[in-house]
Amino acid sequence: MSNPVAQTLERIKGFKVPNIGKIPALLKREFLDSKTGFLTVPLVVAGFTLFAMILGLISLEIQFGDKIDLDLRNFEVTVDGETLTDSDFDDDMGKENFVQILGRAVSGATSAGIIMILPFVVFFGLLSSLYDDRRDRSFLFWKSMPVSDTKEVLTKLGYYAIVGPMILFGLMMVLGFFAMVVVTPFIWYHGGSALDLLWIPTPFISMWIGAAANFIVYGLWLLPILAWLMLASAYAPKAPMIFAIVPVGAIITVEVLFNNGQTYLAVALLDRIALDYAHIMGDIFEKGGHFHGDFEIRDLSIGDAFRALGASITNAKFWVGQLFTGAFLAGAIYLRRYKI
Repeated sequence: MSNPVAQTLERIKGFKVPNIGKIPALLKREFLDSKTGFLTVPLVVAGFTLFAMILGLISLEIQFGDKIDLDLRNFEVTVDGETLTDSDFDDDMGKENFVQILGRAVSGATSAGIIMILPFVVFFGLLSSLYDDRRDRSFLFWKSMPVSDTKEVLTKLGYYAIVGPMILFGLMMVLGFFAMVVVTPFIWYHGGSALDLLWIPTPFISMWIGAAANFIVYGLWLLPILAWLMLASAYAPKAPMIFAIVPVGAIITVEVLFNNGQTYLAVALLDRIALDYAHIMGDIFEKGGHFHGDFEIRDLSIGDAFRALGASITNAKFWVGQLFTGAFLAGAIYLRRYKI
């Protein structure tokens, strides 16, 4: 087996020792370490999704083409000789709403597979972020470089909390674009205008940029959990996932047994992962939206992200969580510096 230092140097193309202390070089290292999770697997999922989508559209035409006549030019559907027009549909299913949701549905639904990957990539990536260096002893090489343990730990956290997810959002945006390209011939085949029904009504770029910006703010709420995973990665002699999960599970179990079945930690985790930010976004959604009849279409925007950030920094629970973030990161940095 070759030297771990040599393996690391081989993976970093164009590596230059004087630049290793810079953030871009550290981020490049993280990207190379996580390329499978943040690039290779999502690309495979994207390819499979597009392939399945094409097969699905072809199968629909083969199976139902002789039974259902879809006229997108006049927005009519003929089923077994009975024709339904736009006026036969309720407001939620009429043409006005159809053109508003079509592009969003196509772009968003095809990206669902990639977004489902993200929690697993971040979870296992952070668990291995400080553990793998100790396992293969490559930390000796990195500690010899002019970069502090603090900067290295914070860079890893920043990569998995922001940079890596933004790579996935970029892939989802590209996948959504190609999904709309795939649907375009289907619309043409049924007499519709892809520009009028799909491309013009869909705010494609602003929709995805808004979603990414709001995800960054959501990531700030998750920092205590992400920092805890890094602390487990820095401490665990083996199997960091066990050291991350077992203490939490033990505390919850003790709470349930000795607190009349109530568990404050589990509630706090649920609030942190989902409910707190959901309440913030719910308030934002109530103050704005695009209405078409009784049907609401609401795209996340950069403005929503700033409003969510403002609501977050004025929320006491947000800052309590950041205190835990600081404590967990301090522990991870200390272990990285003195205990390996």
